[in-house]
Amino acid sequence: MMYYLHLAIAYLREKLDSIFRKKLVQAIAEYGEKWEIKAINDFSSNICKTYPYIWTKFQVDTDTYCNREGKPDHRGIYTSKWLSPDTEENGNKRFTADEIIYKIDQQGYRLYDFNLMNKPLAGKVLCFGCSNTLGIGLPDHDTWPYLLNHLLGMLKYNCINYGQNGGSIDMITRLIYSYLENNPKPKAIVCYFPDIFRIEYFSDQYNQPLRLAAERINPCTYNNHESYRKFVTMEYAFFNFVKNFKFIETICKLHKVPFVWYTWSPTLLHFEGERLRNFLGYNGIYDLHTDKLFHIPELTRARDNMHFGNAHMRVLARKFYEQLQTSKDFN
Repeated sequence: MMYYLHLAIAYLREKLDSIFRKKLVQAIAEYGEKWEIKAINDFSSNICKTYPYIWTKFQVDTDTYCNREGKPDHRGIYTSKWLSPDTEENGNKRFTADEIIYKIDQQGYRLYDFNLMNKPLAGKVLCFGCSNTLGIGLPDHDTWPYLLNHLLGMLKYNCINYGQNGGSIDMITRLIYSYLENNPKPKAIVCYFPDIFRIEYFSDQYNQPLRLAAERINPCTYNNHESYRKFVTMEYAFFNFVKNFKFIETICKLHKVPFVWYTWSPTLLHFEGERLRNFLGYNGIYDLHTDKLFHIPELTRARDNMHFGNAHMRVLARKFYEQLQTSKDFN
């Protein structure tokens, strides 16, 4: 038995060596004797061309995710009654077609009317997350950043909605770093983290980070999604979340910006509380009775019948408000 096993291993090693030699010959034929240096030079040139501002640019890179339609008005604002996956075909019938108007700025983020008001003394509170922060299927006044601003005081604070369709903690980390390094210090950063299985993927096939999730999100191809499902294990997803979380936590401490958070990720919501705190610390929204992250019931749904409804958002905004009030650096 061992004899045949050794034969199989030797055969496999020979095949792999053959494949490597073939790739090496192809590389030398394309680049010459200094194929490594030229290949890396090409790579560095292409990556700088494709992602020139990946750590400094705060604008969303493509209309694919923010669904900007038509032409902007004189203020540079796009408006729409529908924002995928909130479509007329999927609509929750308790909402009318005119009840929700999305206002999207030129950077690709949702705007509220109070964001446009002249409030020079108002402190900025930055709200990050996915489509549940963007507020798909909800009018302005039912989204949690709007509700949080109402609780904090409309004249004293200005909550900015930086939620994005298909957003991941990878994306949120980049945006927070970019903002803190290039803008005046905000009063606080509030994150509603999405599922831990969402990640960003970089490839020469795309000119922006591809958003990968358990569900396939356009423009992700079926082949890329199949590859994603094979390598993103539960362990990978968890520790990818933890390292991004630690980065956000650390950079907020360096800038002395209060940081509070919650998540709708089922993995984290069902994680035993003390074990989760060993990784993520004590500033999450925990339930004293269950010793896990606080569970917000899904009492209602948004217009698209997929995203959380206004009852969920009201509880979430209240919990964020309470956390901010207990932060010694928040004023």
